[in-house]
Amino acid sequence: MSSSASNGNLQDGKLLPFQMDHLPEFFLKKSEIELNETPEHKREKIQELKTMIAGNQATNGFNFEEDILVQYLRHSKFDVQRAFNHVQNYVALRSKHSHLFKSIPDDYFHSKNSVHFVLPLPERSPDGCTIILTRTGKWDTGEMAYDDLVRLSMMTFCQMMRDPMTQINGFKVIHDFKDTTWSHYRYCTPRNLHFLFYATIDCIPARYKEIHFINESFVLRAVWIVIKRFLSAKIRSRAVSSLRQSSPSFNSSTAFDTSRVFTEISGIESLSPNSLGFHCMCVELQNVNKTHEGSIINVNVNVHCSFSVALELK
Repeated sequence: MSSSASNGNLQDGKLLPFQMDHLPEFFLKKSEIELNETPEHKREKIQELKTMIAGNQATNGFNFEEDILVQYLRHSKFDVQRAFNHVQNYVALRSKHSHLFKSIPDDYFHSKNSVHFVLPLPERSPDGCTIILTRTGKWDTGEMAYDDLVRLSMMTFCQMMRDPMTQINGFKVIHDFKDTTWSHYRYCTPRNLHFLFYATIDCIPARYKEIHFINESFVLRAVWIVIKRFLSAKIRSRAVSSLRQSSPSFNSSTAFDTSRVFTEISGIESLSPNSLGFHCMCVELQNVNKTHEGSIINVNVNVHCSFSVALELK
């Protein structure tokens, strides 16, 4: 499937955008081949997962939206037991750290530039993945508390996971460490790192296809040695220390167009807080933020239109 993925992600000769209002037939077929998904199988496994959740004392108090259950099933390739294990992890994490799943104050989107710490790029990779850019140097530690940054990140990733294209194809993440200082490094404690990687890998049903690090310092290289202890061999093999390097599993037919990606990052860097692009980002982030806190209980979010934070780069 990967050999023809670039063809499936072209629309009038161009890469598909991050914001989409439909799931192309190509990716429905990809989901069937790679994730064992068919309409009948999907209905059957959703019901099985609902039954397991209802029959478990730790999870039976949660009324999950159906698209949330589909996230976990796609992540596990419709292995219901694996999906349920991830659901249990998520419920336990949310119960223990409930303050990190609350919405952040609305005024943050107008008063704090740190909210632009994490953004999706406006176009997908050739194989349909959502490309996420995190910029640690954009976080002003004196402006936004660490817990608020975590809440922002959890809200962003959880809501982007409600997009079917992202569920099927996964993420390619670029961690840009430009302008990081000791004010950032002091939060790289084993406890904080363990929480972040446990939450993003064992609780949120995200498929991480590639993880890239750019502009990393010698301090970050040392931190990576610590981080690797928390990661599976599969995740470690997908980590790349530069966009211009490749990992053993790196597939050039579905990889980034690095010049395009750096152009888009430069475009983001050039936006001012008063530009149309940042205004659109703030509005969409605010809309998602309002629904995030109750996002697993009786919330009806339009998964295709609820998140378009990287829509404007000019």
